[in-house]
Amino acid sequence: MKKLLLWLFIGLFFVSQAEAATGWLKTKPASTDSPSTIPTTVGENNAALDLMLSAYQQGCKIAYSSAAQITVGAGGVMVSNSAGTIRLMLANAAATTVTWSDIDTGAEAASTTYYVYAIGSATTDTVFTVKISTSSTAPTGVTYYKRLGSFYNDASSNITLITNDENKSNTNKTYDSDWFTVAASGSYEKTHNLGTTKYIIQVFGAASTDGSGTNYALSPYYDLRPASDKDGFGLATTSTTITLNTGSVGIIVASDTSMTAVNIRSIRIILLAIDD
Repeated sequence: MKKLLLWLFIGLFFVSQAEAATGWLKTKPASTDSPSTIPTTVGENNAALDLMLSAYQQGCKIAYSSAAQITVGAGGVMVSNSAGTIRLMLANAAATTVTWSDIDTGAEAASTTYYVYAIGSATTDTVFTVKISTSSTAPTGVTYYKRLGSFYNDASSNITLITNDENKSNTNKTYDSDWFTVAASGSYEKTHNLGTTKYIIQVFGAASTDGSGTNYALSPYYDLRPASDKDGFGLATTSTTITLNTGSVGIIVASDTSMTAVNIRSIRIILLAIDD
């Protein structure tokens, strides 16, 4: 029995990476196996487990934070080296904020897709950090990594169109214009990357020029008074652009039940996809 256990431990620590995944069996290795076959049977079981765990990810969802940063949620992930011969199980208990300082090489570029990676730097790591890269296969200068998803940095260098690799069918693609200043008789065009995807449009307004303070949910409208006295706004979209035009006296809304007039000075437009 001692000899069998000795061979079992030897097999666990010296499994060849060349073993094929033939299916994990609870009965392998069996107590009746020859000691000389134990390394092979343990190696086959390890290869089967590796096949499943190599893609492991729980949580770690990419989410929009602002036009210049994202977050990666708490969770666990299996990162690997490029050859797939080393796997590290890493987990973060809290969300990670990701900014342009986390780019792997170069500087921020507009109209570019960036990929988001969980990374490890040493085999002793227990938590992961995050890098962003224009490479869809591997970030530059990183040994252990797993791709989590991507986002699009639009023509205005605003982060949009976040996609999570783990659950693409349930990922809502979004566009966020962030706050921009508006004035009377103005025309404002924004570029989005949702293409022909069906989406819901939500427009928010604020009396401040930067979106601070109370925000108001707005709907496009023009009143029926003479042209010189029109308030409100109109909105038109194409597969790539959003155009907002303001009335000749700007955008005026009623702030509460007392119908106090509020002059809107800044606008934020959000598109939320309702299909993939």
